[in-house]
Amino acid sequence: MQAPSLAQAVTAGLLRSGALRHSDANGPFRVKLTSRRVRKALKTLDGLRKGLTIGEVLGYHAERWLHDEHMDWLLYDLRTDYSVRRGEGANATTLSLLDGKRLLDAESTLRSTGTTQRRTAVGRLLDELVEQLDALSDLVVAEAVHQLAHGSPAGVSAWMKVLSGGAPPPESVFLKTHRSGHSSSYRAAFLCDVETYAGSNPRAIAEPLLAGLATSLLSAFPASND
Repeated sequence: MQAPSLAQAVTAGLLRSGALRHSDANGPFRVKLTSRRVRKALKTLDGLRKGLTIGEVLGYHAERWLHDEHMDWLLYDLRTDYSVRRGEGANATTLSLLDGKRLLDAESTLRSTGTTQRRTAVGRLLDELVEQLDALSDLVVAEAVHQLAHGSPAGVSAWMKVLSGGAPPPESVFLKTHRSGHSSSYRAAFLCDVETYAGSNPRAIAEPLLAGLATSLLSAFPASND
C-alpha cells in the first residue's frame, strides 16, 4: 500500500481490506477521496462547524449550484415545498433556503413528477447533492478508521456522529501528512509559448501554460477534473 506516510498507509490498508471483504459496489468502505471530492467534503464540514445542519449546508450548496447552472427558476419552485423549517407548531418558521436533506428524502418523487425539463434539471441537482453527501461520508469513514487504527475510540465516536447531526472535530487528521526531517526546495524554469484555453477544466482555466505542459506529458489530463 503506497501512501504519503506510514500512518496513512495503515488506514488505507484497513479501508482496502474492508472493501475487499464487503464487495458491494456501494459499500461503506468503497472510499473515493479524489482532490475534488475532498474539497466538497471539507466545504461541508466547514459549514457544520459553523453550527449549520446537514440539510442547511446541502441547501446552500444546492442554491449555489442552481444559480451557477442558470436554473434560478427551479430554485424558487423548490423553495415552495422544500425550504428549511425550524421549530414546531405555532412557533415554526420557514427560511428562504432549500433543505438539502428534505430534497434527498423526496428523491423518488422529485425524479418522477413535473415536465421533462423539470425532471431533467431536478435529476442533475439531486445527483450533485448525492455526490456532495457521499464525499462527506467517505471522508468521515476514512477519519473514523484512521482514529481506530491509532487507538483513539473517542475520535472514532466523534467522527461517526457527524453523519447523524453531531458537530465534527476541529480538524481532519487523516488528510494531513506529518513530515519529519529537513525540507528542501527546488525551483526550475520552463520556457514555453503563450497558450489560451476555452474549455471547462478548472486547472487549465487557472493556469493555461502549465495545463499545456501537463497535456503534453499526461495523456489523461485533458479529460480529468479531479
